[in-house]
Amino acid sequence: MTATEAGAGPALPMDPRIRQRRIAVRRDEGRRRLRLLIGGVAVASLVGGAVAATHSALLDVDHVRVRGGSHTSDAAVVSAAGLGRHSYMLDIDTGAIARRLEQLPWVERATVSRQWPSTVKIAVTERVPVAVIGAGADRVATVDKSGRVLALATQPPDGLLRLDGFPPAPEPGQDLAPDGRAAVTVAAALPADLRKIVTSISHGDGDIQLHLGTPAAVVELGTADQLDAKIVALTTMLAKVDMRGARILDLRVPSAPVLTRQPNAR
Repeated sequence: MTATEAGAGPALPMDPRIRQRRIAVRRDEGRRRLRLLIGGVAVASLVGGAVAATHSALLDVDHVRVRGGSHTSDAAVVSAAGLGRHSYMLDIDTGAIARRLEQLPWVERATVSRQWPSTVKIAVTERVPVAVIGAGADRVATVDKSGRVLALATQPPDGLLRLDGFPPAPEPGQDLAPDGRAAVTVAAALPADLRKIVTSISHGDGDIQLHLGTPAAVVELGTADQLDAKIVALTTMLAKVDMRGARILDLRVPSAPVLTRQPNAR
């Protein structure tokens, strides 16, 4: 059987114009794909370059300036801030760093700012100790007005009121139990002239007591409610009432103070 009989027949020649058109179409498609490829590479290069630039040695943290710390070392601040090697300026979350710093025992408030191109500034405001409380194992803890434990020591610092009869203080950076916090609130509220004659603060049956040196008396305050009125009542009694032989001064109702004297006191 011949090719003609099989139905294949000889191939017809293609018109040269059609061949040229097909070639031109394929070339246009190739150029378009090449342009897309080049554009994609360029965008990727720009993005990669931008990321590399912001995370390169040109924009890393070279300097950390700390001020305001007296009891908190610069090294402790930098460590808590997490600003070690390979920290980058654009990655810094100033608010998060400030919150971490305020977890340090002495730090009450922290402010963090960036100074371009490579400096981070940290300003800390430290807490002020107002009292000391037992911490167990022959140690005492200094605490601030909020009841935050600031530091532990073997000897109480001078000039701070003593809190007696309360549960041992926890570790620095933690808060006292509620009764201890109430007593610290009282200590912080006492004016300077009263602080000179108050030797310690304790609590009995849940009530706060001030122990006076001169006169040697106990002031029953009850709770820390109406504290301003109770302090005014105490100041007034000390200034205007003969306190000789005084044993207990009950100020739980500040508008009606009750003074109990020692037997046979004159």
